[in-house]
Amino acid sequence: MSYKKNILAGIVLIISCQSLISQAKFENIPHTLAFENITVKGEMRTRALANFDRLERDKYLPQNLFITETQSGGWPGDTEGRTILALTLLAQATHRTPKYLSEITRRWSH
Repeated sequence: MSYKKNILAGIVLIISCQSLISQAKFENIPHTLAFENITVKGEMRTRALANFDRLERDKYLPQNLFITETQSGGWPGDTEGRTILALTLLAQATHRTPKYLSEITRRWSH
């Protein structure tokens, strides 16, 4: 019987929380800004573009990026995954198109 009471109490708590959340005014809730709505300027842009340039050098070219598990120190996919993530986020932040991202993701799927 106490098991059923605990479940019922949990359901009531969830419903109460949902009611409180729905009563909150939307404009008082912080929102995440999408990268496409942000323009990076100044030193931040300079540094972001320098990072972008670095990720388009020889080490990160599609034909050089994919390394063995031994080369990765037992972290297969780590270098490739971090590179894809970095290029994606830098592209969103700077509105610059990565030169090799399409080819890297194409090779990843093979």
